[in-house]
Amino acid sequence: MKKVFTALSVSASFLLIGCGSGGSSVSDANINYDQQNIFAAQAGKVNYKDYTVNVVDDAIIKAQVSAPECNSSKEIGNGVYVLLNCTSKPTYISVNSGVIDETNATQSFPLVLNVAQTNKNDNFVVTPLTTLVATASDEDEIEEVAEKLGLDVEEIFEDPVKVDKNVTPVLQKVNAIYLKAEADGAIANKVKFIDIVREQIKTYAKNGDFNVTKVASEVEKISQQKPQLFGLVFISDIKDTKDILEEIAKVQKPNKVRFLGLVFDDKLVNMNIKIYRADTNEIIDDNITSDSTGKWEFTLSDEWVQKIKNEDFVIIMEASNDKNITLTSSITSKKLRNLLKESKNITPSKHPELVISNVTTAEDAILNKKGAMQSIVTYEGNKTELKTYYNDKVITTAAVIRDVIDNNNTSILDNTDAKDTYNLVDKIVETDKGVEVNLEKADVDTHAISDLEKDMTKNAILARQINYVAVSTTIKVDGFEAAAKRAGNVFYRILAYYNENGDFVREYTKIVTLPGLYQTQTCYLYNDETQEWHCDDKKDYIKANFSNGKFNASLSNSKVISYSLDFNTSLFVPQLCKSYNLYDVVVQDIVANDVISTTPEVLVDSFDVVDMFRRMPDYDYKSFEELKERVKGKARDEVNYELNRFIRENLENVKKYFSDEDITECQQ
Repeated sequence: MKKVFTALSVSASFLLIGCGSGGSSVSDANINYDQQNIFAAQAGKVNYKDYTVNVVDDAIIKAQVSAPECNSSKEIGNGVYVLLNCTSKPTYISVNSGVIDETNATQSFPLVLNVAQTNKNDNFVVTPLTTLVATASDEDEIEEVAEKLGLDVEEIFEDPVKVDKNVTPVLQKVNAIYLKAEADGAIANKVKFIDIVREQIKTYAKNGDFNVTKVASEVEKISQQKPQLFGLVFISDIKDTKDILEEIAKVQKPNKVRFLGLVFDDKLVNMNIKIYRADTNEIIDDNITSDSTGKWEFTLSDEWVQKIKNEDFVIIMEASNDKNITLTSSITSKKLRNLLKESKNITPSKHPELVISNVTTAEDAILNKKGAMQSIVTYEGNKTELKTYYNDKVITTAAVIRDVIDNNNTSILDNTDAKDTYNLVDKIVETDKGVEVNLEKADVDTHAISDLEKDMTKNAILARQINYVAVSTTIKVDGFEAAAKRAGNVFYRILAYYNENGDFVREYTKIVTLPGLYQTQTCYLYNDETQEWHCDDKKDYIKANFSNGKFNASLSNSKVISYSLDFNTSLFVPQLCKSYNLYDVVVQDIVANDVISTTPEVLVDSFDVVDMFRRMPDYDYKSFEELKERVKGKARDEVNYELNRFIRENLENVKKYFSDEDITECQQ
């Protein structure tokens, strides 16, 4: 047995559609323009197989069961599902949502099975216990957990109905902790949460018996001490009763719509909270105060429930105090409508922007300055752009706000004539040319800001907000799969950065997405080189498939890469008689069904753009020097947003690398 990690990634694609031959491209012996899909034959040779999965507390019905290697799933009944058209044996099986039969509880907390931990046949069982040990460090830890729960290791991975011992009470106690935290907490890192629960069960369980209230209380105590680990969890009031899931169902299903959130920069307490419409300033509720943990909650009136169901608008959640601290976060009525279809209990576990923080404040201030808060259409479009192209600017702005709050740096407020932190953002954000952060307008220590930026990316709550990207509602569910077919299943990602030796590096990665094959190859140019790329060996992964329009691939180290389309735009270049389509996608790292990180990326499937990158020093040295300056001082993993911007800003310049003539007419 071994520990298995999962990563979900999403990328962006960049389509080339030829609209005429035209003779407008300059030939180059060093460049291979043949973009035919040389792997197409392999795609037809995949041997698909189906796998049976039991999902059990009692039987969990109406769930979404998935594995990265499988195309889809269907429910047979009584908690039994079939994973369909799998290109290989699953590595991680994920279960989302569902209803626990014989109870009133919903399975709101995701369940997983780390297939590598079970040596059984290909009929798999997913339960709260398989979830509990999914990230266990090794076989010894799994054996220790099994012993504490009064089970043999094999019994953790078997259908409880087929185990001689009465496993159901143990399952339900463990599941109750998960479900209460989901319903009444602000979990930002489910993997860390599971690890803490497992440690407390190892400490307090014996021969299958443990007091769930005690374990829950200890987990809550740890979260209150270190909220940056996985958010604040409020679960100590779980009653250790026979009908424990019935008690959980009462929390899950309040009579009225209930909001629960946090004010967070570590924890901000006793903040006055006002919730209102952005377009009309109508007050939804202004009689809310965060408690000693930063937690706040309120019940939505029936009148506002109807407005949210029938109208489209942006909702602002504003937290302020008498120390010039004002933080905001926002959510659309459309998003709330979707959440209300699942539950009346609206928490940060479902939507991270119910945590009002310096990150959400930075985003809102930029969106407000761009005039994007007055309608859902402008809000969603601008927010997608912000996440894809300017998230690094958001992080810097959020770090300045955090400096004010954490270090009580009120001199910044004084020097910028800003009356509060929200107006401070308005002072330092420039948006004439996209989004910029002009730190010269604020009296800040740039080194301290840099340290705060790094701290935020390590903070589970803030990192989740930084990484959170809601897929655009304008994209169909099969978006990426359709784009991949049009692109011949070949994409490219470009980067530019300085390596540890001080060399300026241009890099591209070729990505092939096919059922049964995920292939990557990375190539490099150093400094002013313009000749041939230096390429690493290709990496092939056969555990790959399309599922619900996404592309998922399990890597050899049990990580999963998943590509999902978010948005696309098109640009026609008449000099080349070609249309270039820009696709924004989201790259996510997921461990045990938990999103660890999310990065919007821009990919291209036209080698023209890659070759433009190669030719830059010879054809446009000024732009080449500007690019070097833009990424100076940033590590390889920090330049993504700069290169996303570079592609968008320079796309139409591709013509000057390949054409000296203007074509007045293109043959269709």
